[in-house]
Amino acid sequence: MKTDNSTTLVFDLPTRIFHWLFAFGFVGAFAIGKFTDDESALYPLHMFFGALMAFAVVLRIIWGFVGSKYARFNSFELNPLGLIEYFKGNFSKTIGRNPASSFAAISMMVIALIIPVTGYMMLTSTSRDQMHNIKEVHEIIATVFAIIAGLHIVGIIFHTATKHEPIGIAMLSGRKNSVSGEVGIPNSFALIGALFIALIGGAAFALNSNYNAQAKTFQFGAKTLVLGENEGAEGEEGEEAEEHEGKNSKAIEREENEEDEKAERMEYNSKNGNINSIAPNMINQNPQKLDANGKIILENEKAEHEKREKEERNEKGERGEKDKD
Repeated sequence: MKTDNSTTLVFDLPTRIFHWLFAFGFVGAFAIGKFTDDESALYPLHMFFGALMAFAVVLRIIWGFVGSKYARFNSFELNPLGLIEYFKGNFSKTIGRNPASSFAAISMMVIALIIPVTGYMMLTSTSRDQMHNIKEVHEIIATVFAIIAGLHIVGIIFHTATKHEPIGIAMLSGRKNSVSGEVGIPNSFALIGALFIALIGGAAFALNSNYNAQAKTFQFGAKTLVLGENEGAEGEEGEEAEEHEGKNSKAIEREENEEDEKAERMEYNSKNGNINSIAPNMINQNPQKLDANGKIILENEKAEHEKREKEERNEKGERGEKDKD
């Protein structure tokens, strides 16, 4: 088929809106999940972007059955042999999607539905090991999506360079180079595009309304989801572990303080004669009081002991004076 210099409207507005929301949504979700931690103020947007991508895919699937000619899935070239011939350079030019673009689009839509499912499973996991395993799957699937998206971009650049057809621009204007014998779509379905935007905006508003920024929780029906990489079971176990560790450290510190106090008492007792024999009895009889006020008790006992010694010396002195008389 020969190509003329005119252009034909191929991609309607709903398809183009989906394409760019889908692209920017994944870039945002992937970048935030990859380069920020769960304490970042941006981290909740990771979930928001993922959820909006999934909702957009649902709308796109509906449009793929009831939409315009080239938006429908039955116009996609999904024959594996056709894909092989396309890479060999034997595929004829068309105003529709080529096999590589068709397979990439379907693959990314399917993966975009799986990713939020695994994200939800992470948030509702019941153990640390389960959460960790699901997280590994979640990250692997997201990486596969990124690889397919990267290959898709490379393919667009290669196609544009080799076939002199700027198909990337077609997703902005909706128009491609005309091909004799092929007919485009009659209009861009602007009202459906506006409805598409309104539905996406409504979904974003609903997500934001159910998000508690202070607690970093999201209300999903009857479930309260805690957002973050250490959410769910891991978060609970982590908190319990930290609490247990804190209790242990406090207990150790308390024991060390008691040992220090005991050592101080023993050292003091060894330097104060009769006090040494009194202190053990005091420890046995009233250990809590001694632990809390040990130094005060010992100092009082020392004062009483010195007072008694002074009285005994005075008495001896008085007796000695009487003997002299």
